[in-house]
Amino acid sequence: MFAVHSFQAAVMALDGARCVVPLDDVILAMRDIGRRMPRALKETSQAGLATTPMGLKFTPETPSSRDLKQGKS
Repeated sequence: MFAVHSFQAAVMALDGARCVVPLDDVILAMRDIGRRMPRALKETSQAGLATTPMGLKFTPETPSSRDLKQGKS
């Protein structure tokens, strides 16, 4: 589904479609929604896909991206 949205966004951008809502307004609105949304509903390491059986296989001993950037493994 996201591939379809991405493709459609690219088509619109290349076709010269103009955004009705300024990007800064979109970002501020999304930040506000994210701050007010309960953690249990967010796609984080404590909720969402992380709580599925496959997601639970990735335990803390799996190196995080932060650890990899710091040269830890």
